[in-house]
Amino acid sequence: MDMAYDKAQALDEQLMERICERENLNQAYKRVVSNKGAAGIDGMQVEELGKWLKENGKELIEKLLAGTYKPQGYRMKKSTLGNIFS
Repeated sequence: MDMAYDKAQALDEQLMERICERENLNQAYKRVVSNKGAAGIDGMQVEELGKWLKENGKELIEKLLAGTYKPQGYRMKKSTLGNIFS
């Protein structure tokens, strides 16, 4: 592998480690709760998030750091602009 790839890989790992730091995750959780964030694709409400994180947070962080986390699908939002390519 080349040096640029190795450097990019190391930066990715460092970024994910910072993202997964307890203080950062707690701050993000508090912000979601204070903003009364909307349910995600899984339909989980903000009120359910704390319990879910207590039960699954450690595994989630391990998967994020190992690069094995697979997010669920996403919802496409229909554009109000119409077909801009016609």
